[in-house]
Amino acid sequence: MNDLITLNKNRLTGYKEIVHKVKDEKIADHCREMITQGERNIHQLSAIIEDAGGSVEDKTTTSGFIYNLWMDIVYAEKKEPQQDVNDYCRQMEKTSLDAYEALLRPIKNEDSIYDLVKCQETEIQNSLHKLDMLLK
Repeated sequence: MNDLITLNKNRLTGYKEIVHKVKDEKIADHCREMITQGERNIHQLSAIIEDAGGSVEDKTTTSGFIYNLWMDIVYAEKKEPQQDVNDYCRQMEKTSLDAYEALLRPIKNEDSIYDLVKCQETEIQNSLHKLDMLLK
């Protein structure tokens, strides 16, 4: 569960960075929605961890995929930086979905936790679908 919190913190960091670089206002608004979604996910996951007597880890993964992808975009010498930002958003959501799927497998017996994580995964899938529609 702490890994999903870290993942959502990375999403927040990424979207907070790019929301100012996105030229299309509809996409920028969607990025803001994903920031709100990530904050809500973190709050819900933290509550489950604390209710179970665990402690919430306060970290982000600066050496992880999302950070490295962002740095590639920021320092790219390509002429089409907007396409890089769009690709970054898509890849960040796909990576998030992979992490959610990995966590869902071992927790199927814990109905309330499974339901929450599955709901968050579905929201991220919907965000990715909306993003894809906006980027067409």
